[in-house]
Amino acid sequence: MKDQHLSPRNLIVLFIVFGMVIAVLETFVNQTSDGTLLLTLTFWTMLVQGAVSLAAVGETAKGLWLIPIKRELLCLYPLLLFMALLYLLMGMRMDIYPWTAHPNAWLNARFFIVRNFVVMMLAFWVAHLLARSVMRGDPKKNTYAVLYILLFVTSQSLVAFDWIMSLEYPWISTLFGGHFFIQSFLMGLLFSAVVIFFRTRVGVTGLTETLRDTGKMMFGFSFMWGGFLFAQYLTIWYGNIPEEVSFILKRVDPAPYWGLSRLALALIFAIPFLALLSRKLKTMPAGMLFVVLSSVVGLFIEKIILITPVVPVNPVVVGIEFFAMIVLVTLVFRTRDSFMPQLVTDPGGVGSVRAPSG
Repeated sequence: MKDQHLSPRNLIVLFIVFGMVIAVLETFVNQTSDGTLLLTLTFWTMLVQGAVSLAAVGETAKGLWLIPIKRELLCLYPLLLFMALLYLLMGMRMDIYPWTAHPNAWLNARFFIVRNFVVMMLAFWVAHLLARSVMRGDPKKNTYAVLYILLFVTSQSLVAFDWIMSLEYPWISTLFGGHFFIQSFLMGLLFSAVVIFFRTRVGVTGLTETLRDTGKMMFGFSFMWGGFLFAQYLTIWYGNIPEEVSFILKRVDPAPYWGLSRLALALIFAIPFLALLSRKLKTMPAGMLFVVLSSVVGLFIEKIILITPVVPVNPVVVGIEFFAMIVLVTLVFRTRDSFMPQLVTDPGGVGSVRAPSG
């Protein structure tokens, strides 16, 4: 199906409309102080930043396998602006954090909102410059790619340390930041597999090698996710310090977390590991889609496990917000011709661009 068109001005209007929908939900429907907005922000920021970071890493590493889908990965960058603006609503939910009763130089509500908002806005602006330079073949694209990777790591580390870890203040883990930006990058790979699946469904050919390489990367990063998880668990288990052990016990011992924690481990690590051992499956779009669905559901459950033992979430509002985000991501993706030039690769492998039509 041919891509639709939407002007940048209308794209901003679209963001305002969807932002107002979520704001109304959080203000009038979900009036209790809970973690619903935090869950939505964490999951979708992870997806958007992961997709753009994959393109940035591919640019710096000269990853030829990403060329057929690089434009599709980069086209999500406007959503970084939406996520940054949506994040401002967290000002209504700061009392879910225990440290607000005794703020300090780092953990105080104003600085908390400002630093995260500024980093996310910087990530959006650099992603905009990266997308434009990559599509135009600008020599500065490597510089923008490196800058975006640094901002991606910083932003996802803040998501880990500020948004999630400080829910359990004063509990700390230096591995939390790495765990989060690894799974965000994995989410970018999962999005890549979905893009390839739908492109093959509409008759696009020549994506077998790209799909295979995507599968190899998914295998590696799901394994790395498991490694970070084990390293964190092993450190807490070996130290056996009560204030550290309590964090794990809340999330693996009582119902329903006993079952959810093991289900998340199976969905994110065990199933992708076993499935992606097959060389044949990595060339099958439908098989790869199964692995993607397994991992995405597992990553969502993991966020439930991290947040809800401390603050509850409203399942109805979560469902509405996630549906709204799915619609918004789909609209941005379908209208990418409005703000993304077309990357054209000539037979010699040199990238050139064609201006957007319409």
